Amino acid sequence: MSDYHSRHSGPQIDNMLDAINASLVTPGSNSDPTLVGYRYLGRANLSTIPNPTGSKVFYISSTPGTYTRFGNLVVAPGENVIFKKDASGNWTKENLVDLRELENEVFPLEVDFNINVSGIQEYTGTPLSKTLSWSVTRKDAAKVPSSIVIKQDGVTIEEITAPTQAVGTKNVSINKVGVTSFVGTFIADNLTVNMEKNVTQVLPCYIGFYSSGANANTMKGSLIKKLVSSVEELSGTYTNYHTGYNFTILIPDSMSISGITSSGFSVPMNTPVTDSSIVVGGYAQTYKIYRSASETGINSGDMIVDIH
Repeated sequence: MSDYHSRHSGPQIDNMLDAINASLVTPGSNSDPTLVGYRYLGRANLSTIPNPTGSKVFYISSTPGTYTRFGNLVVAPGENVIFKKDASGNWTKENLVDLRELENEVFPLEVDFNINVSGIQEYTGTPLSKTLSWSVTRKDAAKVPSSIVIKQDGVTIEEITAPTQAVGTKNVSINKVGVTSFVGTFIADNLTVNMEKNVTQVLPCYIGFYSSGANANTMKGSLIKKLVSSVEELSGTYTNYHTGYNFTILIPDSMSISGITSSGFSVPMNTPVTDSSIVVGGYAQTYKIYRSASETGINSGDMIVDIH
């Protein structure tokens, strides 16, 4: 059961009143600084006639002036107050923090901002067609913003100056190695919310076992393809079923491996060589080829490696 009696009901008003109650400033006051048990009757201005019946009621006000109907209480310019009528019928004034700031804290603008992408994406040179979507709410209800701006990597790709709906979508194209950032700026009720979604595209890495002498483009078809953002993510268990094969890793030139261990022991590796035989999106991509210094025997079993 709510601690408050109000003609406005529900958890939202309870939250608002809890925040107001917590924000009361009553230095040196002998009056009860809480609102528990009081009935909220709304906002008051200079023309408000207080409800003549009942006691333990309160109003909120921020309009400057002398309130003759509220015991001649005075609201100074810039003040935000509560007029509180106690059980004896006496009106007192309690100072509040900024009401708009308080209301914005209790009832924030909320935006659900998404893109239909899951996980790291492979860069192939062909644009990815994806969809941004958003939904704007406030006070548990749909809220139509006054402005929406969508940016891709800092460049505006959509600007709606007079939206008519609280929900929307935007088709986008993604085609680069690295992180593509989407930022949505939503404004409503003088509140601004910025939301960000990122999509990461990478050139694939390849890992496993292969014989010596082949180039990267030939080897990649027989190795395990992995989409990772760091070489540490290549760590794992790999099994060799051939004789005379080396443990082999192909990674984009932008990445580097400083060491590989297996069962706590260092795995000796040859000096990496570069290779540009892999073509992606019509362009040759430079890869580094890491190969173990020694070959593995046939059916050598699982090799658990830690790559860093």
